[in-house]
Amino acid sequence: MKLIVWAIRIASRFMVSYKFTPESLNVYSYGFIPRLKLKYSDIAHVERTYDINQRGPINRFSTLLDATNRLFGEGILIEKKTGFYMYVVLSPEDPERFLERLEQFRRLHAKELADAADPKKRRPRRKVMDGGPAHLPDDD
Repeated sequence: MKLIVWAIRIASRFMVSYKFTPESLNVYSYGFIPRLKLKYSDIAHVERTYDINQRGPINRFSTLLDATNRLFGEGILIEKKTGFYMYVVLSPEDPERFLERLEQFRRLHAKELADAADPKKRRPRRKVMDGGPAHLPDDD
């Protein structure tokens, strides 16, 4: 029985996919089962690791979500600000490109949050007219 569970765990690691959205990085198992939604605002620190089995600052008391595709190799270690899992390990095909895209989406998200908080950059609200539809000039 343990052998079957171990085989399923290894097989599932080869089926992890990542999707960038405007608000978060989503991790899926088998391409469609949601596994993690990591909001960009919840990311404290990101670093590239050259061995996904070497956990860096993580000790045995830390909570870690292993969302890797491989048993060994390069990966990304993400430290979160909140939540049960304080660290997430990912293993994209191209870690350098993945880091670039992650930083690009984080900057875009931070800019959108700043624009939303700045009253000068907000879109003006539409004024609602009382008394029914607006009158249009007559065609003569």
